Amino acid sequence: MIEENPDHVSIIQARKWLRKLLVNRESYEPLDWSQVIRVNYPPYKYIISHKFIHKNTQGIKERCAITMYLDNSGKVINFHKWEQHDV
Repeated sequence: MIEENPDHVSIIQARKWLRKLLVNRESYEPLDWSQVIRVNYPPYKYIISHKFIHKNTQGIKERCAITMYLDNSGKVINFHKWEQHDV
């Protein structure tokens, strides 16, 4: 369970999860984090969105928006990603 400031813990866990997902971690440029939205729609407890820029596997910059769905412990359990190439 998230006990102390679930918003802060959720963002930290989402950021760690995202960094593991990216191919070129060093090219990651954060743009914006949304507020953490608390929902009670099992298995989801929190939803958070994030905009960022990074380079894909071909070295092309992409602007991305990702929505992450987290469980009650703040672990990312699902996501939806949007990409725009050649930023």
